[in-house]
Amino acid sequence: MHADRMALAPEKLARLSAFLGSLPADAAARLAAAVEVDKRTQKSGLPHDVILEVLRPKLASANGRGTPEPPAATELVISEVEHLARTAGLRLRDDHFNLVDVVARLLERAPHEIAKAMPARARGSFAAIRLPDLSQPVSSEVIECAMRYARFMVACRTDSRVTSLADDVTNSLRSVLSNLRSYAADMVREKRAAVPSRATVVDAQFATTMALVTILFGESEGEALRRRAQAVQAYTNQSVSV
Repeated sequence: MHADRMALAPEKLARLSAFLGSLPADAAARLAAAVEVDKRTQKSGLPHDVILEVLRPKLASANGRGTPEPPAATELVISEVEHLARTAGLRLRDDHFNLVDVVARLLERAPHEIAKAMPARARGSFAAIRLPDLSQPVSSEVIECAMRYARFMVACRTDSRVTSLADDVTNSLRSVLSNLRSYAADMVREKRAAVPSRATVVDAQFATTMALVTILFGESEGEALRRRAQAVQAYTNQSVSV
């Protein structure tokens, strides 16, 4: 793993991903160009690779506006598949002949891998109730993997090479989005509870959830979640001060 990723704490990585994911395409393209220049000159300690990786999907929509030409949509999918396949112990052939098979297997893994970034613990009879596990922070490696799978799933919806997997993509996304909505609601409730000993972990988990919501649902949903959390926080602060 690149050194700049290792330097980022999980909550900072999640917040950075959420912020970059909310940028308009043209702003993302300008930022990417500036980061590329800074990376070559090494004038700062920015996490260049992390920033560029998160911005990459945004750059596709900025093509034709006088900015550096981004990779094609299929290249974005292949890029994610190659990395995810390696970490999952799969092999994507150089000629991509087994692309559909590899993507299908990754789509099966996606809900589980993303769920790792939203840890929960079972409670109640037959473990029927699942509540957020806030006993410790989630590692940056787990968060990064979840973000990759989220971007991969979104890209799969428009990649012509995997159109035969449309039902698999839909089912996998439905599973992830159901869990994500539930977890996002849990995080807002945790913010309302305002338990000091868990505040840092809650903030980090909320940032991760918001980043995933932005990737999978879009910027408007991510901003709506942010506003709900801000309203809850403002109410909590007012109650404490009274």
